[in-house]
Amino acid sequence: MLGDARLTVGKEAPATYDGLVVDAFSSDSVPVHLLTREALTLYLEKLKPDGILTLHLSNKHLDLVSIAASTLATVKDARVTFAWDRQLKNSFDATAAQVLYVTKSEAAYKTVAGLPNLMPLPAADRQPWTDDYSNILSAMIAHGFK
Repeated sequence: MLGDARLTVGKEAPATYDGLVVDAFSSDSVPVHLLTREALTLYLEKLKPDGILTLHLSNKHLDLVSIAASTLATVKDARVTFAWDRQLKNSFDATAAQVLYVTKSEAAYKTVAGLPNLMPLPAADRQPWTDDYSNILSAMIAHGFK
């Protein structure tokens, strides 16, 4: 299904999906409304009990993983694992992939926990993003922007 993730998914009944993938963050223009506490809560509500939410957060300029980790720490029943594919090729266009897997159940969490390249989540030390608050500059600074 194609469309704005929040608007399209928001129209669906609860517990509809086995999985959702949100992959909209690699460009210079980040759709902040897809990474707020309200959006993440919505996505989890639309998952079946053992469903998996996959957030592809790779971005050359922003540290979205720490933002998402801080935000997900405020979402009820969210169990999060972090995969970082650091296997870079010797190519000018090769970059690492940063992916968060979010589940609601222990069974789904155990399934995801067996994936390769998992890393500990960064400390949840950023202010969570909400529909009323986001701070792109903090994501730039966390990424090492000078």
